[in-house]
Amino acid sequence: MEAELSALLFDACGDLDGWTYYEPEIGGEVKFLGPSGMALKFTVVSANSRSAVVEGEYPDGPDGEPWTPIQWGVVEHKQEIPRRAIILRGERRESIAGAIARFIADYEMIYNQCLAEQRLQGCQSVDTDETRERFLTLVGTRLIAERELSVRPNYAIEFAGVGTHFRHGEIHRSYDGEFQIDLFAAHPGFVEQLLNFLFSLEERDGQKTS
Repeated sequence: MEAELSALLFDACGDLDGWTYYEPEIGGEVKFLGPSGMALKFTVVSANSRSAVVEGEYPDGPDGEPWTPIQWGVVEHKQEIPRRAIILRGERRESIAGAIARFIADYEMIYNQCLAEQRLQGCQSVDTDETRERFLTLVGTRLIAERELSVRPNYAIEFAGVGTHFRHGEIHRSYDGEFQIDLFAAHPGFVEQLLNFLFSLEERDGQKTS
């Protein structure tokens, strides 16, 4: 960002309580860093423009990458995520700070909702660890390998087969909280018994809800 516009934003940031100015390098992206991990980033519309677009950054997801409010489930796909064009050149510092403060009011509300979802996912990760331990206990000495998948807290537990029913199996945990069990080289008779068992569970559940 050019020096004149950076200086205007630097002055305006001084009028915002709890926010600090940050510019990583000459020509880098100007940011305001706020409480609870909030951050604003400013992008100049064009080289000769008098304005910059301000957008907010949101909490990281369980994969360690920044997530949008849509990914956190607090904004629907058709809704607009807050962003605003701020006129800089020719404006008084107070006017620039006031426009940014109005943006912050909208941004902070959505940011806090994302933060609440992030904390909820943190609680769920505890449940995930407990579930994982129960699976490992059940597998016991049949454990072949346990590995992290590409996106945490996904994992896979591989275990040895039971008798001649199947050679080995795997339990996969995906981010949405659902599990997948794969059985390799399974005997047809065992597959038939397993399907009968699964379907009997469904029938039992149906009787409970009827």
